[in-house]
Amino acid sequence: MLEKFSKLSFFKKAHVRLGVAVSILMGSIVLLCLIFLLATRSMFSRNEHFTLRKIEINGSSMWKRREKLLAAHGGIDYNHSNLFSINLPDLKKKIESIPSIEKANVARRLPDTIVLNISSRIPRALFNDNGKTWYTDDYGIVFSAASYGEIRKNIPVISGFAQSNDLQEGDSVPEFKIPLSIISTANRFYPGFVVKRLDLRSEKHILVNLHTSEDFEIYTAMFPMEKIPEKFAAFKEAFKKSRIEKTGKKIFDLRYEGQVVTR
Repeated sequence: MLEKFSKLSFFKKAHVRLGVAVSILMGSIVLLCLIFLLATRSMFSRNEHFTLRKIEINGSSMWKRREKLLAAHGGIDYNHSNLFSINLPDLKKKIESIPSIEKANVARRLPDTIVLNISSRIPRALFNDNGKTWYTDDYGIVFSAASYGEIRKNIPVISGFAQSNDLQEGDSVPEFKIPLSIISTANRFYPGFVVKRLDLRSEKHILVNLHTSEDFEIYTAMFPMEKIPEKFAAFKEAFKKSRIEKTGKKIFDLRYEGQVVTR
């Protein structure tokens, strides 16, 4: 066939011969790709040996034994979905769209298992809005108990907070930045104090009810809207001094620069 083409005058031109050769080469590559794709689908994505039969959940104890819920949310079916037909980036995105899940990593384990490594959002405080209880993590992301599961009952309560009626799972509440900073500072640096309630009714300060880990007598600290670590350190020193001197003071006003007013 090439001999017949070679006898044609236009085929004697170098650029024509090059174009035909490239076309033949590209056609061969496309054909090989199609053959490879069909073979791959036959060997993997249509092979019943790789049918999903197990979902392994690591990292978050609250999501263990909730495989069916995660499978339904991710759009995959036991005994039906093929391991190689599952789009892992898409599955990761769907799992991370669950409000109480902060991060997820997804992987295949042959021949029949999807492995999910899940990091759950940690509920740091709760608040009530329109008769419903909500929880928030360190970043102000809110979620309900229904999307999380069992939550310990002794976490701090945020009150004096008015949210619009359209609060949704996964929303971020900027107003929680300062109160969550207070909770985080106590948890990380002052574990001897337990924050119980944070009142946000004032625009200039936050009323914090807390007690020591040794007893349940409630004290009140008035935090300004800034310098939280510095103010918590001042509160600790003033509290310690009050205990030593047995003043019986239970209110610590931290709004003033360089001093703590007690009463």
